[in-house]
Amino acid sequence: MPELDDNESRFQTFQGLVYYKVDTALALRSNQFKLLIFVLALSNFALSWPWYYVGGMYNNQTGETKVIEGIWEVWATIMDTGIQFYALYPWSRMCAALICIMGLLFASVLTGFVVDAVMEKMNDLRKG
Repeated sequence: MPELDDNESRFQTFQGLVYYKVDTALALRSNQFKLLIFVLALSNFALSWPWYYVGGMYNNQTGETKVIEGIWEVWATIMDTGIQFYALYPWSRMCAALICIMGLLFASVLTGFVVDAVMEKMNDLRKG
């Protein structure tokens, strides 16, 4: 039986095939941007659940939660990382810090996309 080279052997397992498909899909900038938007939306909804309970969005007297308000506050904190001053208690400060870090990561990746696109255009102009 002949030996397989690296290109053929990576498809011998299902895991290798999945890695190859994901790598191929994420090679396109449009797919990277779609993944970034999906992760942002997912983190917004995932972080809004603890935010209404920890951050005071849960009304203990009536038992009501303001889901839309919690989602909006998480979105505002992700987009503007300096507005978490209203977090008064240690748990709400930890939750606000986590949301702030997610916002910083999102802004950094988005800035990287913009810089990469501008550099690509500059290289195209340089080539003529």
